[in-house]
Amino acid sequence: MVRDWAYCLALLHPMSVGLGLWNGGNWIYTTIILGTVVYPAIEILGKPVAPTNKNAYFPAIPERIARLTALIVITVVASTIITIPYEKFTSFEKIVPIYNCGLTTGIVGIVLAHEMFHRGASISKHLGTALMLLSSYPHFKLQHLYSHHPNVATEKDHSSAQHGQSLYKFYIRSIFFGGISMWKRECARSAIFSGHQYHPIHNRAISLWIIQSLLYIAILLLLGPIALAAFIAQGVIAVLVLETVNYMQHYGLNRSGGSRKPSYSSSWDNYSLTNYALFNLGHHSDHHVHPAKPFYALSQQSDAPVMPYGYFTMAIIALFPPLWRWILDKHSPHLTTEKTRLR
Repeated sequence: MVRDWAYCLALLHPMSVGLGLWNGGNWIYTTIILGTVVYPAIEILGKPVAPTNKNAYFPAIPERIARLTALIVITVVASTIITIPYEKFTSFEKIVPIYNCGLTTGIVGIVLAHEMFHRGASISKHLGTALMLLSSYPHFKLQHLYSHHPNVATEKDHSSAQHGQSLYKFYIRSIFFGGISMWKRECARSAIFSGHQYHPIHNRAISLWIIQSLLYIAILLLLGPIALAAFIAQGVIAVLVLETVNYMQHYGLNRSGGSRKPSYSSSWDNYSLTNYALFNLGHHSDHHVHPAKPFYALSQQSDAPVMPYGYFTMAIIALFPPLWRWILDKHSPHLTTEKTRLR
């Protein structure tokens, strides 16, 4: 039962943003310190989390924590864009809360949105869409469900980073080329169902962008242009956080033997204590093999390659491509196999 309550760690990020907005001053740096100092220290110095006993779970507890966290993230984004236009902060100080808000939207909000996309309940899927609207990236759902999952760890998947590809090149591959691929697929789908590529209902990308545009208009009319700019800016940060995670999760991995289905070896895992703050995102290999599993039921897999550190540390390392390759390449199962074959 203690493990179930451990998911409350996910509340720290949005709460730290709230502390900065409320108190101002040096409190605005709390979120940055949490993500770049505290969590990496836990990942580097702490021991991996021991395997869990699935029978020990009380699903109602992590479920309620997840939904509470989602509501808090929405509240934090609203509070940020409402507060920023006022003179409480200097021009520089306004940048930091916006950045903090984007980190929280990306680290917590999008992780929960991803979880909700894979649920069967309609209300969960709507909550996932609402969370993605916070990042101005609502079509991620279409790209993730209908391209990434079927094609993960293959050249067809724009969200699977190739070996030797830098994070910055991956941004272009995943955001732009992945977006173009998603758009073509939705146009083809719309043409089949309605006879028109740009049908506002059957083309789900257009439907989502219409909702996003209405949200922009509402923010502009109610809160003004500065609030809208802050909302869009934090969304950009959130998208970069999301794509950085995508980069790490499948970097350099390929489906073994050209398998038609993903295996545990198609995703990188990590077993840091900080996984509780990310709703078990580190058990990513289990998620790809069993996408419908709720986050609290995911488990460690012996066949999955394991990153040397948790997501927060590896995200910082990914910003420096030579360092990233130097650290991760020695852990890559495919490169190890290739070296063995050459010998």
